[in-house]
This record gives sequence, C-alpha cells and structure tokens, in this order.
Amino acid sequence: MHYALDGRYPIETKQQVEIASEYFTKYASRFNHAEKVVIAHRLEKRASDLGVSIDKDWVRNYSRPMKKHAGYSPDFERNMKVRVDLCSGKDIKIGDLDAKAALSSMIEKKASIDPAIMLEAINEFDKMAGLTSGYGRNLQDPVITVYGGATNSRYDTDQVSGDSKLPLGAFV
Repeated sequence: MHYALDGRYPIETKQQVEIASEYFTKYASRFNHAEKVVIAHRLEKRASDLGVSIDKDWVRNYSRPMKKHAGYSPDFERNMKVRVDLCSGKDIKIGDLDAKAALSSMIEKKASIDPAIMLEAINEFDKMAGLTSGYGRNLQDPVITVYGGATNSRYDTDQVSGDSKLPLGAFV
C-alpha cells in the first residue's frame, strides 16, 4: 500500500490521490513543514506513477527538497531578510553571534552551502530564536524559505528532476 504519511492517508488509486491532494491542500496548515515535504513528495511520485495531474503550488514547493538538483528559491534572500527584521531590536544570541549577524552570515555564504544544509541550519536557527510560531503568517517556514517560489512555484521546472536527494527521515 502507498500512504501519504506514516501509514495514513492512502494514495493507492487515482481517486485516492485526488482526494488526498484536495484534503492536504485544504488542511496543509495542520501539518508541519517536515510532514509537508514527505506528503508532497509521496503525492507527486504516486500521481506520476498513476498518471494523475496534481497542479498545486504547495506540492511543487514542498516536494522540491527531495529532488536531486533542487536549488535555492529566487525568494531566498527576501525570506531571510524577514528573519533579520524580526530579530531587529531584540537581544537574540545564536551561540556567540548576534541573531542578525548569524543570518547575515548565512545569506552571504549561500553560494557555498548546499540548500539541504541551509534548510537544516534555518530550521535550527528559527527554533533557537523563537521564530517558529510565525510560520505561515509573517514568516515562511524553512522549506519555503530555501526552496519555495511564492510568486512562481515553477521557477525551476526545467532544472529540477531526478531521484530523492534526502532520506525521508532527514526532516523528522
């Protein structure tokens, strides 16, 4: 059997894939970003296997971390600057660094850091800085920050293809 998440939400048939796609589109906010990656990846793969078209921005964005050649979002710097703004005027330390300095360093080093590593670093940063409660409102979660295209989820259609880059457990 094929499931979208942890032995739940069957996606064995075309109809189940379509139902699951609509369900997760409606209730996406009930799932954390790591679960969305798994769900989107499995939905996309199963839909492809069954010849079902799922034209959903969230599926494209959240399945991207599992693509071999996935790169940074064109929105990366903008999404990181939101974090800088949220940390402004607050005495938030990440190790020995001021939060703003840590974020600036991450932005500057983008070209030399694999997007999957950056995703994990942002995830940890957000936890340490207490920013996770802002996801979905004024702050994009780490997956969308690194891989998501808010205005164009198809920004890399010609570039992204291939097998999984990360094991499913890398996010949980």
